[in-house]
Amino acid sequence: MSRTERPGADGGEAALAPARTNLARFSLAAEAVGLAGLFDRDPDASAELEPAVAAPDDLGLLVVRTERLTRDAVDEALRADPALDRAERFGGCDDAWEYGIRWADATRRLVGRVVGEGAVVSSATACGGRWYLRVTSRDRSTLLDVHELLGEFDPSADCLSVTTLDGSEQSARCVLTEKQRRTVMAAFEAGYYDVPRRATTEEIAEDLGVSHQALSERFRRAHAELVRAHLPVEDDAE
Repeated sequence: MSRTERPGADGGEAALAPARTNLARFSLAAEAVGLAGLFDRDPDASAELEPAVAAPDDLGLLVVRTERLTRDAVDEALRADPALDRAERFGGCDDAWEYGIRWADATRRLVGRVVGEGAVVSSATACGGRWYLRVTSRDRSTLLDVHELLGEFDPSADCLSVTTLDGSEQSARCVLTEKQRRTVMAAFEAGYYDVPRRATTEEIAEDLGVSHQALSERFRRAHAELVRAHLPVEDDAE
């Protein structure tokens, strides 16, 4: 992580001050971004775009996970999606399928404008009919501009959390989505985190009325957000 110099308190040798990075999590409707048809067919489906979507003109790798839909049904949903100019399956197995995709002009223009503001879209995942973007910037005001751009694109766009990170200590206000918060609290109250455990993921999923896969996805995302917010993890570390 890069660091910047500042004068020492005695006016002598410069001290190194950690450079700050600002991280925001945004949520947008799938109807605006894409994959609405997929979620209409399977509300418990999830998708992840890899790698970062910072280069909007390049093909993206989309990983779709679903327990309910067949491979052919996923193919049909993606190829019928007006938000995608191209969707070509090239791998996967069981309930996870990999596609090379190209966004339609509207979404590519949006990503281009976000990048043009000086921000980086570091991850993009979708579940429950909504997309979740992680956007980083050195300048916190840039994230405000990004929020405004997303709101123009999708009136339901929401900023879920803003976190400021530095090289030595993270000051963070981590806001989980309501589903993530409810899932973690249900697991905690059921004794999932006790030693020994007093509840299984199957029991928690049944109590919440969701599939085991959906519960696992919520756990992974919630735990990852809590780690990033409260432990000294460097996003650019290999």
